[in-house]
Amino acid sequence: MKKVILYLLLVFVLLFGVFLLVTKGGIDHQKSGGIAYSETIEESKKRGVFVMELDYKVESNNSIEVVERLKFFIEKSFRYGKKSTGDTDSLSATGHKYQIGRSPMSGDIFIGDYLLGNGDGVFDEMKDTFSREIVTKTPPYDSIYKVGELKLFKKK
Repeated sequence: MKKVILYLLLVFVLLFGVFLLVTKGGIDHQKSGGIAYSETIEESKKRGVFVMELDYKVESNNSIEVVERLKFFIEKSFRYGKKSTGDTDSLSATGHKYQIGRSPMSGDIFIGDYLLGNGDGVFDEMKDTFSREIVTKTPPYDSIYKVGELKLFKKK
């Protein structure tokens, strides 16, 4: 019985050694080939891509409210490094120089059944005002329509 356990352990060690040899010490995969976004203003500053914080205004006939503690900001476009999400690779050479982020990034932005629609998100020139559509979330995706606009502008 001890010999069987010893052989199994030896086979496992050999297979693991071959794995390390083939992969040069680990799995070499890229986290993302696309554009990455900072989840907070602090993360954006730590990565060295933060540009400025933005104020916002909701323009709508409905009484659309933004959730508490939500902040919008502009950061330089980037993608994660090839081996770590902690690394930052610039995208300025591809023409995508800036992007609008929000903090916190996850979760809903609005109170109620609304989503952030199309508009400025990734851009190559700074503007005074950025616009994003506000669309309905109900009925479930069969007739989404614009109900307002989110205006983002430089903080005073």
